[in-house]
Amino acid sequence: MVRRSRRQSTSLAAAEDKIAQIEAQQEKKRSPVFLGIPSLSRLTARTSEATE
Repeated sequence: MVRRSRRQSTSLAAAEDKIAQIEAQQEKKRSPVFLGIPSLSRLTARTSEATE
């Protein structure tokens, strides 16, 4: 049977939280950055809707 003290449990939770933060940062770096400029497909869709 494994028994953990309260301090060990807190430390484990803090370590898991830090790992989750690092993974979220890495995922954010891998995702494309939206600069507020619409893609070409969105621009052409707007243009075709406006001309109809």
